[in-house]
Formats: sequence, C-alpha cells, structure tokens
Amino acid sequence: MSIEKCTFPGKNNLYFPVTIITGVCRSGKTLLGNLLATCTDVEYADEPYTGMLLPMVAHTGKLDQQFAGEWLATYFCELFNDLLLLRRANFRPEDLSSIWTKKQPQEIFWRLTRLNTRHDVEQYARENCSKLIVTLSQCLPFIKFIMQSLPGAKTVHVVRKGYDVAGDVEAKKWFSDEQLLRPKNAQLYRKYEYAGSTWHLPWWVDEGEEKYFLSLSDFERGLYYWWALMKKGSDALRECDCNEILVHYEDLLDHPEEVFKRVCRDLELTPGPLSGMKLAEIRANSSINPPAIEPRLKKRVQDIYLEVGYL
Repeated sequence: MSIEKCTFPGKNNLYFPVTIITGVCRSGKTLLGNLLATCTDVEYADEPYTGMLLPMVAHTGKLDQQFAGEWLATYFCELFNDLLLLRRANFRPEDLSSIWTKKQPQEIFWRLTRLNTRHDVEQYARENCSKLIVTLSQCLPFIKFIMQSLPGAKTVHVVRKGYDVAGDVEAKKWFSDEQLLRPKNAQLYRKYEYAGSTWHLPWWVDEGEEKYFLSLSDFERGLYYWWALMKKGSDALRECDCNEILVHYEDLLDHPEEVFKRVCRDLELTPGPLSGMKLAEIRANSSINPPAIEPRLKKRVQDIYLEVGYL
C-alpha cells in the first residue's frame, strides 16, 4: 500500500474523556485550566501547538478533513500518554505551569518509577478514570471539526470583556505595526501589500477589511481581534449545536469557589489536595476604562457583549 492511502488510528484509541477549554487569548483559559489541573486524575496541557494549528489548517482545505481529524485524535492520544508518563511535565518550581502546583510529590514520584509503557498508562488511566483537559486558543471557530474528531468531548468556553482583552493585547504589542511587518509569533498569516510594504495579517482579519484593520489603533486592533474570534466562534457554536460550558472570566476572579464547583460538577471532576491552594491565589477582578473607539467596531463589540451577557 502506498503512503498516500494511509491514515492515523485516530478516535479508535480515545479511551479517555476529553475536555477542550477554548476562547480568545488573554481571556482566562490558562487560569481555569491550571485550576482544573489540580483535580484528581486530570491530565492537563496548555495550548499545545499541534493541537491548536491542526483545526486551523484543516479549515484552509490544505489537508483532507478526515485525514486531519484522525491526526488530531491520534495527537491527543499521544499527548495523553506523554502527560501521564510526565514526559511533558514542567518541573521548574517558579513557573505557573509547574507540575508541583498540580500534583503532590508522592504521585509524581510514583509515576516516575511505576509507569513505563503504554500498557502501564492505559491500565492506570482506566483504573483511575483519568481525563484529559486541553486549552486551545483561537480554535472556537473550528469547534465543529474538533467535536467530530473527538467524539464525546466537552467544551468549556471562557469569555472576558473585549475592552480588557484589548488592553492586554495592546500592552503586549501583538498587533503593532512592527509585529505585522516582521511577525515573530508562530501563527497563521496572509500577506497583504499596502502602502509600499508587505503586511502579515492574522487569519481572522476578514477579506475586504485589511485597510480598515490597519487604520485602527493598537488598542482597536486588539478589540477587532476579540470581536472577530468571538463572532466566528459564536457562529460555529450555533452550527455545531454543542452544549458548551460558559465561564465568564470576571466571575472566575470574583467568585472562584462557585465557578470551580460548577465546572467540576458539569465535567464530573473531583477537587484534589492542591485545589484549595490554587483557589486562594485568585484575585478579584478589575476592568479598564476604554478610550474612544471607532464607531463601527464599537457597535460590533456591543452586539457580542449582549450575546454573552455583558449588557
């Protein structure tokens, strides 16, 4: 058989429950993910590059949809195996993603000495009803493809006020002229010739709105980013007809125990020994006062605010 006719084992090897935490960057996905990672028998991965890129590339048509779907499912199986074997663990104590903030030393050392093979992993996972939780930024527009590739997966959609996201994006200079002319982030771009320069526009900038996007301030570009992904994500959720768990970032900061309890109930998770410590680290919310916004963009944002319960 030629390699062109081959595929991946895919969903046939998904013997564990999968939960996808999705949303716009700077919306609180990692905060919630690190909190849920303290639950017993949860394996957690924050924004694995392959997992985020495959749904985007599949959407472009550059990959066969079925082939890409089997690839995504197989990748999650491999990811789950590596997580349980602690091959992807971050042992740096000061990092937010440190394994020491999620698992107790006894469990860490037991796994390092007792789990060695795929058979060990599968047996351990089945005996303990282990679950996989993964954050995928900017992937909500492709949620239908993800759900078809990962049958039975659950979705947690974390949302944050667009003005606050835009403030963070502006501070990080993600969509500054310098970044758009000489991009450093490993994201999908399309080239656009304008004003004698080659711009690298993010994939979520709608065709026909290139000049409009470039005319915006850095803050407004961050707001356009929030609006574009929220709008595309909302449309995809309606088409997918999946029952996502909605979490407002502001509620997570202001009432962390209540939100944690609700999400654990919906995902059938049990808080672990380190959950209380992680909850105690969460601080109250504060929002920025936005500057004057371009009228068309402001109306777009208000429409999304109304849809997700901010107005």
